[in-house]
Amino acid sequence: LVVLLLVLGIRTFLIHPFKIPTAGMEPTLHGIEKLRSGLTLPGDHIFVDKLTYRFRTPRRGDIIVFRTDSLPTMGESSRAKYNVKRVVGLPGEHVSIQPPYLYVNGQRVTTPPILETIQHRERGYSGYVLPKTFPPAKYLQVETDSVQLGEGEYFVLADNSAASLDSRFWGPLPKRNIVGRVTKIYWPWDRVGVPE
Repeated sequence: LVVLLLVLGIRTFLIHPFKIPTAGMEPTLHGIEKLRSGLTLPGDHIFVDKLTYRFRTPRRGDIIVFRTDSLPTMGESSRAKYNVKRVVGLPGEHVSIQPPYLYVNGQRVTTPPILETIQHRERGYSGYVLPKTFPPAKYLQVETDSVQLGEGEYFVLADNSAASLDSRFWGPLPKRNIVGRVTKIYWPWDRVGVPE
């Protein structure tokens, strides 16, 4: 009973395990992959730190897990209760995309370094794109669009933005939806480590 309570306490307040089902965060985090042979490769299993954001706010570049239940269009379009994306816009900022680049307050984002890597289409990344979908993305459809973030609001994008629903579709993410920061891949063994 003591061990069970300890595990539940750690999971509730400190660290929570999740698994990645889709390719939206490729190549940073791998989703489940079905091979032509019929075999299925497991997606990454990650640990999420639920404590850090009690002492500081999310930073640009953080990979976060968040609840989707109160997001305007996300709740209806997805069966997932949780999602994982990267924070790119902070409270009070204007965010826009001029493919493959990300702009904040009219300036191209250059830090942290992983955002430069994504925008320069290096190491398997494809830069940031404006979705060509129907119905179109609600918030960023063309290069002249921008989103103004309010107090306690964050803009989150997938690292593989060509294959993901993110803030371009459902808008700013309220801080209250954030579960925590992704700190480690713990499975499969050949992927164990700290994602960039």
